[in-house]
Amino acid sequence: MTELSGKTIDQYQIIEPVDMGGTTYVYKGFQPSMSRYIAVKILAPSVAGDEALQQQFQRQTEMLAQHEHRRLLPVYDHGREDDTIYRVTRFEENGSLREHLSWFYNTRDAQALVGYIAEGLEYIHSQGLVHGNLKPSNILLDEQRQPLLTDFGFAQRVGVPANVYLSPEQIAGGAVDRRSDIYTLGVLLYEILVGEAPPAGAVVSPLVKRPDLPQEIEKVIFKAMAQNPDQRYQTVAEFVNAMNDALLPKTPQPQPMPQPEPAAAATAQPQAKRENSWLVFLLGGLFIVILIACGLIFIPTLLGDDAATPVPTEPAPIEPTQPIVPTEPPAPTEAPPEVQPTDDPGDGGGIGDICGSIGFVGGAALLGVAFYNFRRRSY
Repeated sequence: MTELSGKTIDQYQIIEPVDMGGTTYVYKGFQPSMSRYIAVKILAPSVAGDEALQQQFQRQTEMLAQHEHRRLLPVYDHGREDDTIYRVTRFEENGSLREHLSWFYNTRDAQALVGYIAEGLEYIHSQGLVHGNLKPSNILLDEQRQPLLTDFGFAQRVGVPANVYLSPEQIAGGAVDRRSDIYTLGVLLYEILVGEAPPAGAVVSPLVKRPDLPQEIEKVIFKAMAQNPDQRYQTVAEFVNAMNDALLPKTPQPQPMPQPEPAAAATAQPQAKRENSWLVFLLGGLFIVILIACGLIFIPTLLGDDAATPVPTEPAPIEPTQPIVPTEPPAPTEAPPEVQPTDDPGDGGGIGDICGSIGFVGGAALLGVAFYNFRRRSY
């Protein structure tokens, strides 16, 4: 793998090897024209002469370059120089998930990571594609430790040995669809939580290695890794929802505040309301009776004064019958004695004052009862 170190492929300077897969090598490189580090992936020399693998590698490179998503590793360039077929992608200093599984041992971090991986898978599936090669070495981590998927599109590859990440239908060479990726997602969730992949071909509970995990997450992993695709989660969204429900912390429900006895509350309030209502009605009726009595006393008095006042009328004309003879004016008489004014029975100190006083007292009583009711309700 080190035979390319220090050499140049087209414009890319090869610095050092980074990873070696079954059929591909990955090198760290430098692009002088853009002044940036890049990753150069080539077919391994042992399979470089395999025409079928060359065509698959070329098709996969074109497919990766045509799809852009925040959870997919971007492709910058690809080409061929002599017998070397290469692909240029963004270089990530953190490397792949395979070297950093311990970063996500916490259940909350594992949940977030798998959720991000699921975003990339959902996009791939929405394009009518299947990843088919999902494993920790094909999941790179950016500066924020968020995943970037790469090398998808090899759903049914030729000459690839079986591994723990391949679904049973992939190993058997059967039909492959998005449920094959869901199987691999279950394997990844197990490996991220436990720190190692489950044994190939065996169903082992993650609680054996890590008993602090909730039992519900075991059911999620077992369902995702079902041998029959029809028994798995049918979409990535179903898997993610089940995982979140299993890993989210269960918060205790708040206890309701103690309530008073319904019988006592039901009897005390209506009785108080009935007593207050009768008292208000009684005083209100008394006040109305007083007003009516005062009205009966004053109205006739007012009407009587008006009737006693003489209404001036025009004198009837007198027809003279005899000639009027002037007479001597009468002798003056003594002035009539001065008449002293007497108290008007209708002014001050009479029945009106009494009625007014009673009305005032009744109104004050009503206001007092209203204030008493308001204070009782406020308490």
